[in-house]
Amino acid sequence: MDHAQSEEEIIAASEYPFDSIMVDMSHYEKEDNLEKTERITKMLHAKGIATEAEPGRINGGRSCGYWGFGRIVDG
Repeated sequence: MDHAQSEEEIIAASEYPFDSIMVDMSHYEKEDNLEKTERITKMLHAKGIATEAEPGRINGGRSCGYWGFGRIVDG
């Protein structure tokens, strides 16, 4: 599943036979994004579902800004 952007959507999707879900919490501020992504990723991994995460955002237009980060949420 690509770019799932709500926790409810991700929880519902985890009941179907997806091998991976892209957790996209980039519409939240950085700290909220990290917290939600970590919690959701751990839940998905416990169900055997691989994850990819959207760790930041790129704003378009003349004044582009970018923030990003990397973090392993469970080993």
